[in-house]
Amino acid sequence: MKKIIILLSAALVFSAAVSVTAKTIASFQNKQYMIGPDIQFSPDGKMISFTAKDGKQYYGPAYIFTGSSSAGSFRKSFKDAVSVYIWKSPDEIIYTTTEKDSVTVKSGNPSKGQSKTIYTRKLNMTGSGYARGYEKYNIKAIAPSGDTMIVEKDEGQCAMVSLPSGNETTLTEFSIPYSGNPESTVKFSGDSKRLLLFDGKNRIYTLYDVSKQGLKKIKEIKSINGVTPGSDYILNNEGSQIAFTEEKCKGGCYHVVYIYNIKNGSLSQNITIKSGQILRVAFDRDFSKAVVNDMHRRINLFMLKK
Repeated sequence: MKKIIILLSAALVFSAAVSVTAKTIASFQNKQYMIGPDIQFSPDGKMISFTAKDGKQYYGPAYIFTGSSSAGSFRKSFKDAVSVYIWKSPDEIIYTTTEKDSVTVKSGNPSKGQSKTIYTRKLNMTGSGYARGYEKYNIKAIAPSGDTMIVEKDEGQCAMVSLPSGNETTLTEFSIPYSGNPESTVKFSGDSKRLLLFDGKNRIYTLYDVSKQGLKKIKEIKSINGVTPGSDYILNNEGSQIAFTEEKCKGGCYHVVYIYNIKNGSLSQNITIKSGQILRVAFDRDFSKAVVNDMHRRINLFMLKK
C-alpha cells in the first residue's frame, strides 16, 4: 500500500491562542480518585464522563463516573469495573468489562445504572507449562455506533470486530505501536466512519477510512508547521477535523489548543489552557468545550473560541 506522508509545511497557522479562565465543575479530596486518561463528553455535550480508581488503591478496578458538564455532581454510573467505553447517545454508553477468562461488552444508561450484555468473548488458553495463559484480546476502541471495535491480539495483530456477532476482520496492514508515555491510542470519529491512530512513540497521527471490509489509510501526519501531534485529541463528528493540544513549558506548563482541517491542511490556534498540573485534556465533538483533569483534584471546564 502506498504511503501518503503529509508534512504540511505550507499549512497556515492563524489567530493567536487566547488564555481563557477555567470553571471548576468538580473538586475532590486528596487521593479520593485516580482519574483515568479517557475523559469524554456525551454527544450533546451536556454530560462529562471519566473512569477512576480509588485514589488509595493504584492497582484497583476503575469505574465510570458521569456528571453535568456545567455543574459536575459526578457519581458512579455502573457497578461493573470498566476497561474501555464510548458514548453512543446522550442516554447510552457502550463499555467493556474484563474477567480472568472472558471479555464482555455491555450497553447501559448512565443515569439509571442499568446495563445489558451485548457480546462476551471467552478467552482460549495458549502455550504450555509455565508459559500457559489466556489469549490476548485487548479492546482498544469502540465505535460510537456501537457496532465495531478495534481489538489487539497476540503478537500485535489487530482485528476489527463486529458487534454483537463477534465476527472478525483481520487488519493485515494496521498495528498500534507500543509506547509507554505517551501511550499510543486509537479513536473513531463521531459518525464512526473514520479512525485516527496516535503513535505515541513517534508522535504521528494516521487517519483511516472505516468500512465493513476494514481500514483504508488516508493520511499520515508527522508535523504541522512545527507543531507536534499531541496525545490529547479528538476527531469531530464527520472526521474532517482534529482538535488537539501541544504542551509547552515556559514560565510554567500549559497547553495550546489547535484545530486542524484534514482536507485543506490548515491549522488554527484556538485557546491556551492553564490549569495547575494538567494531566489530561478532552474535547467535545463540536470543538466548543474542553475539560481538564487537574492532578486528580479538580475537573475544570474551558470554552473554546468559535
